[in-house]
Amino acid sequence: MERVSKHNYYLDIAQTVSERSTCIRKRYGAIIVKNDVIIATGYNGAPRGRKNCSDIGNCTREKLGIPRGERYELCRSVHSEANAIISASRENMLGSSLYMCCTDPKTGEIIPGTNSCMMCKKLNMLPIECIVRGYITGSGWKSYKENGTVCGIKLPEGLQESDKLPEPIYTPSTKAEIGDHDENISFEQSIDHLEKYFPGRGKELAEKLRDNTIALYKKCAEYALSKGIIIADTKFEFGLDEEGNMVIGDEMLTPDSSRFWPADGYEPGHGQPSFDKQFARDWLTANPDNNWTLPQEIVDKTIEKYLQAYEMLTGEKLA
Repeated sequence: MERVSKHNYYLDIAQTVSERSTCIRKRYGAIIVKNDVIIATGYNGAPRGRKNCSDIGNCTREKLGIPRGERYELCRSVHSEANAIISASRENMLGSSLYMCCTDPKTGEIIPGTNSCMMCKKLNMLPIECIVRGYITGSGWKSYKENGTVCGIKLPEGLQESDKLPEPIYTPSTKAEIGDHDENISFEQSIDHLEKYFPGRGKELAEKLRDNTIALYKKCAEYALSKGIIIADTKFEFGLDEEGNMVIGDEMLTPDSSRFWPADGYEPGHGQPSFDKQFARDWLTANPDNNWTLPQEIVDKTIEKYLQAYEMLTGEKLA
């Protein structure tokens, strides 16, 4: 009797795991094996608490005709290999092997050429938080009232709180270690700071960070405004990949890293309602004895604001 090879044995099991997939485009199953023991399994599907594509009956990426390997931020599913890795301990993962199988949900046939998708890549992070401000608010407004500047940049006289600036300004800060506070620095100081980590390249990298930050902000602020949201300010983080390309190294343009204001009703001269974490911050400031604990009501309202921003920007409800 001819026995199935060990590799095909594990691939057959991965195929069975794929039958649990809830993706209507391609079903993936993954297993992680170490020392001939299966230590974790995973299939592609939505995270707990979210509806699956099979439940709502459509795939956003398929509707838009997006090819494989692109625009995964539109996908509601977590990849099979990611789900398997999440389920395994780090100790078991070291030295293990990953087996994957992909099947067509319509025919059940195996799709050749299955491989894991690179959802991230190793970067040499640049130790600068790239903050860009299009409107004067928050700490920028506080600084302007004191001396007419924001992070050392002289601004026109007579600005009101929440005014739109003549041009977006770049106000970098150092990227502090965990537990420490970031420190606002000037553009010139950012050159010196980068020079410590990348000798001979401080000016070049500082200029690229500034130019990329402002270009991204302008492009995205224009889009958001067309959807009824003002991006008052935001921040980006960048890193260098193995080829030396400067790429985004963290989340961007979420309510966690940006000030989102409703364009409807915008009026300079005072603070603005927001769709971001400023709502929770304001409550903490108004309740100094909070012990850093938010009431459930504030948590729920913050979630509601995040969801509202998502729906306005995407035109879709988060099911």
